[in-house]
Amino acid sequence: MSEAVERAKALAESDLARIAASPVPEGESPPDLSAARAVTFAPDEHGAVKLIWTRYGHLPIDSLRYETAWHDEPDYVKFVERYFLGDELVKESAHVLARQGAEAHAAAGQFGGPPAMSLTLTSLTGAP
Repeated sequence: MSEAVERAKALAESDLARIAASPVPEGESPPDLSAARAVTFAPDEHGAVKLIWTRYGHLPIDSLRYETAWHDEPDYVKFVERYFLGDELVKESAHVLARQGAEAHAAAGQFGGPPAMSLTLTSLTGAP
């Protein structure tokens, strides 16, 4: 086993031990860590194991299923990334890009500085 695999496994095992030792809120059952403990730590072509932070700590990204979703709304575009361990969602991230420009006003004039300034950001279409 390579040094990179050993380090990745040690980090993941430390995370799982910490999660297993954490108190369980009243009325909830402890998390089932068996799927997280069963993942494989296979190095890539460079000998590295790529890890990602999840609700179960660091896990090898290659052991997770990756899904994306796009939400194209009039005011924004949202890109959502989801990582699953089996059927369980263990990480979700969303990235939002506003279509409309934003306007900001400086308040320096209120405090005896120069008059208030206005800043307009342009939208994706180039119009303010």
